[in-house]
Amino acid sequence: MRGAIVDNGREYWESTVAKQLKFKRPKLQTFTIVDEQKKEVGRVRIEPDSVSWRPPGETHWYRLSLKDFSNLAVQNGTKGKEAA
Repeated sequence: MRGAIVDNGREYWESTVAKQLKFKRPKLQTFTIVDEQKKEVGRVRIEPDSVSWRPPGETHWYRLSLKDFSNLAVQNGTKGKEAA
């Protein structure tokens, strides 16, 4: 083993095998938001540089940069409990 790699606050150990074989990370992740009746409310897409929203039935996404999303969350969001 060669040492630790820190990624998103998590520590991973690098080895010679890890240099030869690697997991391919997705460039984005899309999540479907549903209500209590399991009806789609919309989709959220997380990308390395932005967060996007697509209402049901629409073909285009509404995109916010991470900076704009951060500002929107702080100004309009509710403060949650501190994570354990």
